[in-house]
Amino acid sequence: MDQSTSARPWGEMNFEVLGPLRVRVADTAAHIDGPKQRALLAVLISRAGHVVPAGALIEAVWGAHPPASPRKALTWHIGQVRDLLDSPDRLTWQGNGYVLAAGAGEIDAARFEDLRNRGLEAGRNGDPKAAGELLGEALALWRGDAYADVGENAAGDGEAARLNGLRQDALAHRIAADLELGRHDALVPELTALAARHPLDEGFRAQLMLALYRCGRRADALEVYRETRRLLVSELGLEPGPELRAMEQTVLAGKAASETPQRVPATSGPAELPSAPRVLTGRDEDVGHLLAALDGPGGVCAIAGPGGIGKSALALHVAHLLAGRFPDGQLYVNLHGTTPDVKTLAPEEALGRFLRSLNGEAPPTALDVEELAGRFRSATAGRRLLIVIDDARDAAQVRPLLPGGGTCAVIITGRRILSTLDEAGLHRLGVLGETDAVAVLARLVGESRVDAEPAAAREIARYCDGLPLALCVAAARLRARPRAPLSGLASRLAAEDARLGELSVDDRAVRASLAVSHRDLADEVDGGPAARLFRLLGLLDTPDLTVPVAAALADVPMPAADALLDRLIDAQLIEDHQPERYRLHDLIRLYSKELAAEAVTAAGGARAFGRVLEYYVGTARDALGVFEPSASYRLGWEKSAAERGGAHRFADRAAALTWIRGELDNLRAVVRQAVRLPGEEAIGAVTLSVLLKLPLQYSKSWREMLDVGRNAVAIADLAGGPEHRLFARRDTAEVLLSLGQVDEALLHLGHARSAVRLMPDRSGEASVWGITGAAYRRAGRFTEALEAFGRSIELAREHGLVQAEAATHVEAGFLHFKIGDLDAALAAQERAAVLIAGLNSPHGEAITSAAIGAIFLATARYGEAAERFTHAIAKNREAGQHDAVVAADYRWGLAEACFALGDRDSARAHWGDSIALLHRLGAIGDKERAELEAAEHPSPPAMISVRPKPR
Repeated sequence: MDQSTSARPWGEMNFEVLGPLRVRVADTAAHIDGPKQRALLAVLISRAGHVVPAGALIEAVWGAHPPASPRKALTWHIGQVRDLLDSPDRLTWQGNGYVLAAGAGEIDAARFEDLRNRGLEAGRNGDPKAAGELLGEALALWRGDAYADVGENAAGDGEAARLNGLRQDALAHRIAADLELGRHDALVPELTALAARHPLDEGFRAQLMLALYRCGRRADALEVYRETRRLLVSELGLEPGPELRAMEQTVLAGKAASETPQRVPATSGPAELPSAPRVLTGRDEDVGHLLAALDGPGGVCAIAGPGGIGKSALALHVAHLLAGRFPDGQLYVNLHGTTPDVKTLAPEEALGRFLRSLNGEAPPTALDVEELAGRFRSATAGRRLLIVIDDARDAAQVRPLLPGGGTCAVIITGRRILSTLDEAGLHRLGVLGETDAVAVLARLVGESRVDAEPAAAREIARYCDGLPLALCVAAARLRARPRAPLSGLASRLAAEDARLGELSVDDRAVRASLAVSHRDLADEVDGGPAARLFRLLGLLDTPDLTVPVAAALADVPMPAADALLDRLIDAQLIEDHQPERYRLHDLIRLYSKELAAEAVTAAGGARAFGRVLEYYVGTARDALGVFEPSASYRLGWEKSAAERGGAHRFADRAAALTWIRGELDNLRAVVRQAVRLPGEEAIGAVTLSVLLKLPLQYSKSWREMLDVGRNAVAIADLAGGPEHRLFARRDTAEVLLSLGQVDEALLHLGHARSAVRLMPDRSGEASVWGITGAAYRRAGRFTEALEAFGRSIELAREHGLVQAEAATHVEAGFLHFKIGDLDAALAAQERAAVLIAGLNSPHGEAITSAAIGAIFLATARYGEAAERFTHAIAKNREAGQHDAVVAADYRWGLAEACFALGDRDSARAHWGDSIALLHRLGAIGDKERAELEAAEHPSPPAMISVRPKPR
């Protein structure tokens, strides 16, 4: 939870979770509408100041049964939650999720924890009066159980259980402070009620015994002990723990009534836990989850995560918090399952250690592992022990070490996900977010150094990829040079080829930690292919990958690739961050690149990447063929049949669009990477760039298109023929026009016309002249533009290129509209509409319908304009572009038509939809949105092309 108390630009709010969920602005309580909003608010408040991924919010609100369009439904509920806040800017989208901005003083749970911590500190410093007052003030904030009216899975990974546990602990310490101050008379009624409410809590029972004893009621105190013993034996089959037994002896011995046994965990057995980390930063949710999973005897929890993620630190932190609940002691063993250069501890060796700790002597050496495991189960039966098994290699190493019965709790750490341990709950530990990573640096090197260079600290945290081991190594380097600037280390870490070398100090090294996982995988039976795939992944620069891409990369069938990815997940070398999508964390990716450089030849790497490129080209063709059947992507050459072997077959336009959107960043990355391939190996990327044109154009992602286009031009110029240069230059020119860079666009178009003259098939010249006309129009050279459009239409008709002809009529219509010749503009757009009607192109129909609507708007034919914009909106939705900028464009045109017809309410609604979409897409900011929403007749923003009058 964000503890920031920095000033906010909005009014103070109160978020209250210590009881039924409440949100108050000043003194007014907001009405929270239904369980879904409460669930959503609960997660956002529990992680205030941190980004909560959209997937986590969807799971919290709908669990295992999300709606058909979960992101859309989530967006609606986010809007409802924003309406409850003093400012919608409190809840914003960042990265891959939403973050709620709230200071510690605005959340009652944060205020409670602050008061509790101060109270405990006062108690440790020998000031029971201050301790009691602070703890009492903390407890007064409670109105019932935390998140009392929120679903059990919604408050986020045991947050409610964690807070309720802290409440009970604070109450016990407040009572201890009151006992120390001699307030035993007043405490007897309270403790009697607590003992009845928590009959198996030996701590409250011991405090009640002490209060009764001090009041001179020795017999009543002893009766409490006898009643508690009966309950423990009948309910759990256990004898009272050391705290209660010690209190019985105090009463029986008649010791001085002023003696105050402290509520401190006591054990009668081994206490082998290594020291816990002094401060554990950024793991509140993980701690809460583990405390909830291990609440009471019999719990088993296995923490999994890659090397250096902080599994052992978390396990020991939680173990020390739980130790007081296990009065018979704590056992600890490090199995060294993945410790570099240290022999792995066999199960029989670990069992021997445990039995020596429990029985005081070593077991006979002749016993095998099954006999030792049996003796261990006998030794632990009926005992309340906490057992920590650290750095396990696999489930087989752990299984013999599990105790018998249900009175012990076990925490296991290991890189593997021990899914075959049926007894264990599984907890996957992830990397730290940037805020927490910077906090770790501040704790290790000093807040003053981090405060002096906050930007450099964020860079270091980012380069360390949120990996605690990497952050500790970076901090060690900084501590060794206390006067060195943080920016120096940040600069050295920026170099990818040197980063893993920089993250190595003495016996701590990120590379060595990762090498253990790869080596172990390679050494396993049948693990070699998975290790090979991991090395090959270093050849790809894509943000993530899917099973078909892995299959192409490794040149194996898809079922085999699926199994190999599962092996890599199990080894914590990749993660499935979305269903059926996999990625490597940055430092693991760098290690994979190092392995690829060492083990994969240049020719082998080029072939592997070429297979991925072939897969993407074939699948993109299929997707766009379904998504926009009228589009022509013919390049005059074909790849081998293998290109289409792994391609998908899409059932409908929605499936094709889903694939395109999901793979867009990967497709762009592949085109960028292809520039580095030798010769003809890269040519497929030109095809891919052409295939990407349409989906990027729909979303008006001009910068991304320019990135793809310039890479395609470089490949075509270096290794392609005239057809490749034509398409690469032509498409890049079109993007440059959209960005207003007319001169550079004309330069590319000149090169494209030169390439056409070298081709036997000169049909591509039609589209080049069409784009040239658009460039002349942008430059104000209208006569030359109309000549170029005429040449384009003539060539398109000559070669039977219906789509190219229609596109040029659309452009010519825009020019006529611009110069005020509305009759010619309407004729051109209507001719385009006739041509497009036979192409099965919803996108094209939307464009022409909106263009005609704009002309009707300018000629005061408002009813017809409204019909055309309504049709454009429907076709745009059919094309799957209802969340793109063009959708806002068409909505704006409809709003203008409604306004002119006098239907102000409809106009306001359509303007509101358009403005909200532009804001959601990042096209306008908060200030511009507020100004537009406040205007009676808003002026269209720059990205809106539909305007009430000709430009």
